[in-house]
Amino acid sequence: MIDPKFVTKAVKQQADALQTNYKMLDILEGSLEPYVVNSLKAMLSPRVLAYALERLVPINIVPRYVDKLSNIYQTGVSREVVNGDQSDSDLLSWYEEKLEITTVMHQSNRLYNACRASLVHPYITADGPALRVIPNDRFVVVSTDPVNPTKPTMVILLAGQDSDMREIYWVYTDTEFAIVKSDDTIDFNGMAKMGSDGSNPYGVLPFVYVNQSAFRLVPVPDTDTIRMAEFVPSALTDLNLASCFASFSMTYIKDGNIENPTYAPNALWFLKSDDPEKEVQIGTLKPEVDYQEVLNLIQAEMSMWLGSKGIKSGAIGQLTAESAASGIAKLIDEADTFDVRQTQTVSYSKAERQLWDLILHYMHPIWVSQGLVENTSIFTSGAAVVSRFAVVPVGTQRQQLIAEQREEYAAGFTTRTRAIAALNPQLSAQQVEALEAEIDAERGIGQEQNNDDSTDLQN
Repeated sequence: MIDPKFVTKAVKQQADALQTNYKMLDILEGSLEPYVVNSLKAMLSPRVLAYALERLVPINIVPRYVDKLSNIYQTGVSREVVNGDQSDSDLLSWYEEKLEITTVMHQSNRLYNACRASLVHPYITADGPALRVIPNDRFVVVSTDPVNPTKPTMVILLAGQDSDMREIYWVYTDTEFAIVKSDDTIDFNGMAKMGSDGSNPYGVLPFVYVNQSAFRLVPVPDTDTIRMAEFVPSALTDLNLASCFASFSMTYIKDGNIENPTYAPNALWFLKSDDPEKEVQIGTLKPEVDYQEVLNLIQAEMSMWLGSKGIKSGAIGQLTAESAASGIAKLIDEADTFDVRQTQTVSYSKAERQLWDLILHYMHPIWVSQGLVENTSIFTSGAAVVSRFAVVPVGTQRQQLIAEQREEYAAGFTTRTRAIAALNPQLSAQQVEALEAEIDAERGIGQEQNNDDSTDLQN
């Protein structure tokens, strides 16, 4: 039976990671300014801080950075049933449409790149099957597996608070389900209201956990991205503040004095020397700020940070005060993420295989027996779903790949079918064949048109 004390202890042990993930997701959703303000408070006096807040530069690099990495589903994914029949393919297509799986898995991929892990949850509703991604600040994974400690054996969902301000935890194992409160009690009444007798009817954890770390069940939170998200607007705010004060010069009077000086274009000052042997001197002090050096520092640190993530930053030239915001955005936009995205397809191919196995072999038969789904076809026991991703190179990489395939084909080292498949990795063998037929048909039409044009010219 699930031990409530074990559950509450596990949640407390991961409290720091949950808080870091909350901060990351908050920034990802656009709430950056409060964290930049706190960063400035730690560096500036209250008087200077008041000026800085008036010239705050809340440029949020996190959404653009995460979206840049998270497009393996946007560039195309195909799913194919192996060791099955047409009814299995039809059932897969039905679930793809009902679950809106490509959209949901894209959101999973975004959280995977933001928080280094993602938890996907298929479940049943009154309207049929559904799929959701659990935010990383709302779940805890635990493993008691002595052989593979990176494999979750318990999932704890943070389900809010009750009227007594006790935290509510929904706890899943492969055989049990329980509602646990933060006072180390089990809410049997709440379970009864949900129609649960404390058992897990599926016999497996009803989740798929995608983890970037190969050695830790809970990956180290991505605090360096949070630091960069705070650094960039703080550094640009410092420049704005320096620019503000550099716009005003300080006037000084040496060896003289003036009472109640008037600052105006047509002001007239009468100065009296404090020393008859010395002349009164009036001068100005104008602060100077090396904007370009600071902007170059920001650019260099952004490039090094992207490099630490395995991302090759693009060449954008030097940032200037006028192009700082657009230059930082361009630095991320033109970054080369091909290798990183290619690595992600390995993780998500495995995750999709686990997800479809969970849905089609464990969940769907139970939903059918309980009359919860309208499609009553049963997936073949030995069948599986294979997912293929099309991580398409961009720019010069794409051109280079095309040139390589063209040269290999011209030299007789490959076939046209293989070349087309290499350029379109998301296509199945049947789709590649259909594309070849379409190309041949279009070229045939084009040739007939050229012949007709030549005949017309001769006539």
